[in-house]
Amino acid sequence: MDFADSAQIQEELLRQIALAEPELKKNRFSKLHCESCGRSIPEPRRAALPGVSYCINCKKQMERGDGKAQRY
Repeated sequence: MDFADSAQIQEELLRQIALAEPELKKNRFSKLHCESCGRSIPEPRRAALPGVSYCINCKKQMERGDGKAQRY
């Protein structure tokens, strides 16, 4: 194996890591359950908003100015 082969292998590994990284980050910080009500947060919401902590109902309630969403 020469220098060019080693460089090609390293490049391929780095490419695979770079392609996988956004998928890994997507759900890394998202909560599985709402911090307010405890209900599960659907996967499409977690995928669309990495780092989400609230279900859509609690988030809407908070944005309306109802204060902190109630715990159930």
